[in-house]
Amino acid sequence: MSQALEHFQRAGDAPGQAWAHLFAALACSWEGDWAEGVTHCGQALALFRQAGDRAGQGLALAGLGNGHAHLGTYTLARKHARQALAVVPEAGDPMGRALAWDALGLVHCRLGEYRQAISCYQQALTLVAQAKTPVARKMLARQLTDFGDACRAAGDLQAAVEAWQHARRILDDLRLPDSPEIRARLERAKRPSVPS
Repeated sequence: MSQALEHFQRAGDAPGQAWAHLFAALACSWEGDWAEGVTHCGQALALFRQAGDRAGQGLALAGLGNGHAHLGTYTLARKHARQALAVVPEAGDPMGRALAWDALGLVHCRLGEYRQAISCYQQALTLVAQAKTPVARKMLARQLTDFGDACRAAGDLQAAVEAWQHARRILDDLRLPDSPEIRARLERAKRPSVPS
């Protein structure tokens, strides 16, 4: 990634640099390095603004929202996610909008606002389901997992299990390793709950 970034810097290609930062942020998110991902998204946003690329700005803002949600800085997460929804028109890039709704869902879930989280995740899932690329399918599996978590927390175990099973089928279709986190969720769901 750093070689691509250096190439775009030498060429004076601001959009290329922005996309390199955005892809670096995506790689960071897969590794769970949210702080580094936020840094890359911030740099991408500045470059996309310089280039006047609204779709790119929306993706970078959504990435900032998602990163801040994972870091626990919920006020910033909400701000960036809402800005992403404002920047990317309804007819614009569904992935940018989906990431923004996903970030808002995560914020609501972490704050214990499960019904609002479910609503946001449903918006995200509708948008991501339209995309058929492997990256989008992997994103859909992750969002289904998060949606299932929100459903479980809201007391809807059946919807949670359906979401987790759907996520597992997507990963199987992509021939990606079965997620131990999804497997654990499904195993816990099979256990009878003990009344307190």
